[in-house]
Amino acid sequence: MHRLKLFILFGLSLVITDHLFSQSQVCPINIDYNMNSLTHWAAYTGCFQTITSRTPISTTKYDSVTVPNTIGVVTIPEYLQALPGIQVLSTATTDPFGGFSTIPNINGYQYNNSIKIGSTDITTAKGGLIRGISYMINVPPGLATDPYTITYAYAMVLENGSHPNTLQPLLQANITTQSNAVIPCPSYSYYLPTTNNGNTLDLAAATAEGFSLSATPSPNNAAPGSLYRVYTKGWTEVTFDLAAYRGQTVTLSFEADNCVHGAHFAYAYIALKNTCGGLIITGNNPACANSIVTYSVPSLANATYNWTVPAGWVIQGSSGTTNMLSVKVGNTAGTITVNEVNSCANLTASYPVTVSPPVNAGTLSGTNPLCIAATTTYTSNADKGGSWSSSNPAVATVDPATGLVTAIAAGTSAITYTISSGCSSPAFASKIITVNPNANAGTVSGASPLCIAATTTYASNGDVGGIWS
Repeated sequence: MHRLKLFILFGLSLVITDHLFSQSQVCPINIDYNMNSLTHWAAYTGCFQTITSRTPISTTKYDSVTVPNTIGVVTIPEYLQALPGIQVLSTATTDPFGGFSTIPNINGYQYNNSIKIGSTDITTAKGGLIRGISYMINVPPGLATDPYTITYAYAMVLENGSHPNTLQPLLQANITTQSNAVIPCPSYSYYLPTTNNGNTLDLAAATAEGFSLSATPSPNNAAPGSLYRVYTKGWTEVTFDLAAYRGQTVTLSFEADNCVHGAHFAYAYIALKNTCGGLIITGNNPACANSIVTYSVPSLANATYNWTVPAGWVIQGSSGTTNMLSVKVGNTAGTITVNEVNSCANLTASYPVTVSPPVNAGTLSGTNPLCIAATTTYTSNADKGGSWSSSNPAVATVDPATGLVTAIAAGTSAITYTISSGCSSPAFASKIITVNPNANAGTVSGASPLCIAATTTYASNGDVGGIWS
């Protein structure tokens, strides 16, 4: 009986521990805008005090309690303007400057929503426009050794103002503690770097940061210089671990600022994952044997990466030390692992993968040649699920599903079996079929009647090679 009690207590402890662990990994409500609104988020719009100071003047603030609030709100206008400055997006479109989707799919992971912060509007009586959103994250209690990760993706469009770096348009991401101290690792400013007191864009540094010049000109003709000064950065994922802040409240914020002078715009898209249980690898599964594929994890600031792959797989170049792994797939299944480390986090993930061989269209068999109006069924010793086609339906047709061939007219045609999906697809196999005209006995001619013992030769205007009887 004593053993039974111990067993029951042990079982209950496992259930409770598992429940607490599950609870400690739950993401904050609507962190990913899945309510299609800003509910539970706070927001603000405003502008800088002057054209030389990055200090904002009084802003319009929105939260989920006081009026104006964010409950059910989808769009917030620019400061003292009508144009949207903050808007939740639930339907993807294409950004006009960057050409990327406004809701990302990153290496197979499809985000459901995003939020756009900022616009091309530069209307202001003071300094440049600012807009921001924030979320107070109550990090669940739990072990500091259990990761609690927040993952966001960002894309941005910045108009180069040729200003000193401190005055350029930017996107700012911050994590702060209850005492308003900035947590350094996940906090970052994204802007177009300049040199020569802002007179020259540091193109090499901008390119290294992932920026590229847009082929779409700026809509703001009033600003001096070439209209082709808009730079974009496509979707990039970032993750950070809040395990060290278990049981505490931290604030996640994003802010998009026009240049301090006010004449150059900035806007950004932010999407968040509703998964907080640690690092997750994304990529093909199953993977095609002998193909080169990519696996990825969200990046950590200033992190080192170490990947391992199944036996027979070959890491390409130096990608095994970045957050994007390029690998040639071998012939055996196994597990991909990664460890990413910086001064704030040490995260590990594993990803079991299977391997699929290339699809096989096989070898075709079937009657050849055929006479006009004859039918036959072609078959293949290949993988199932393919479809049949004829290169010359005027000579021979084929049923796409069954392979039934019907001879139509004299000539030749290629009958093809194609597998359109799967590894190394499309794969196809073909066989040339010949259709012969039907035999023609023609019209028989010869003397008639004949007398006894007389002879004559009958003839036919039909095909040669026949037999008389």
